[in-house]
Amino acid sequence: MALFAVNTGLRDDNVCGLRWRWEWHIPELKRSAFLVPASEFKGKRPHVAILNDVAMNVVESCRDIHAEYVFAYRNENKVMEPKRVEIINNTA
Repeated sequence: MALFAVNTGLRDDNVCGLRWRWEWHIPELKRSAFLVPASEFKGKRPHVAILNDVAMNVVESCRDIHAEYVFAYRNENKVMEPKRVEIINNTA
C-alpha cells in the first residue's frame, strides 16, 4: 500500500478506501487509472490517479482478494472474510 501511495500521490484515506468499481482500463496504454469521486476526495472534486508500473503491479497483486476494496486483509488464521484496510500504518 505504501508503494501504491508513493507512486500515485493519493492520500491515506483514498488509498485505504480505493474501490474496484473506480478502476478504468486504458487499453492504448495497457494500464489502468482510478477515478476517485468528488465525495471521497479531500478537495471535493473528482481525482484521476494514473498508475505507473509500480502502482500497476501493486494493484495486480491485490486482485481477487476482496470484491469491493482494492486493499483488504484476512486475519492470520484466514477464518474470516477479507476486510478493508482502514489505515496504512496499522497491524494488518
